[in-house]
Amino acid sequence: MPIVFKGLTGPELIDLLEVPDDMKWWLGISGLKVTVYATEIRFAGQDITAAIPCKMEHLVLLKAGTLGELAKKALRMSVVGAIKQLKKKLDIADAPKAPPSAPDAKEAVIPPFSFASPGSPAVTAPGGVMATLAKNKTKPPFPGPATAWSDFPAAQITTAPTVPLGEATQMYQPVKGSSGSSRYFLVGGNDELRIACRYQGNTLSVRIEGPGYHKNKPRLVACGFTGVNAEYASMHLQVDDAVTAAKALGAILLGLGVKLDTPLPALSPLHNKGQ
Repeated sequence: MPIVFKGLTGPELIDLLEVPDDMKWWLGISGLKVTVYATEIRFAGQDITAAIPCKMEHLVLLKAGTLGELAKKALRMSVVGAIKQLKKKLDIADAPKAPPSAPDAKEAVIPPFSFASPGSPAVTAPGGVMATLAKNKTKPPFPGPATAWSDFPAAQITTAPTVPLGEATQMYQPVKGSSGSSRYFLVGGNDELRIACRYQGNTLSVRIEGPGYHKNKPRLVACGFTGVNAEYASMHLQVDDAVTAAKALGAILLGLGVKLDTPLPALSPLHNKGQ
């Protein structure tokens, strides 16, 4: 089951993508629920389930208002196309004509899309929004100089001295945990927060510190952190495999609801490298 993307609700997604008003109206009377997951946008209800593939980083940028116009247009095309196909499938009467707000005529092109029966996983066809984004070669912008948040040398992550998490400046840099022998690795950060994780066996541990820690405490609690202490917050999860661990970490990073300056981390190379 895909992990729900907590930073963006279905109605918020529809509004941010500027879906035409008549389609919003139709969704409102259709009984369909739009749910945003880390890897797909799912429509469900009326004995039908349909999904559009998406990318977590694009959802984050859309929420922050910094998603590139080409990527945003491609995602809107997929959502509009999905609504059109669902409308045809369910044969619900047309909505009253809304004021002109139709996107460019080129958006009439509907990307590949598929349906699934209730209770079964939604199946997505090849191509779709991801193929369009790949063609556009849109890259999410990262602030700061080109050298900011460079990767820590992979050969040294198990031997290099650990530093306090709040002082880490490189992705995957070894950082301290609660005990002197702990070894976590930086997987996210911005001016206010630093996020590190340790993935040992089937346990994923996440730790957050930083100068903006106290201001962001409510976000951490809302995201599910139970170990919210004076100077740091932590979370420990049991995961079945590397895929589940990566999804869990992605959900945490996105669920915080803060804009990070770092790229999405690769978790597998950190497996069993911590202490």
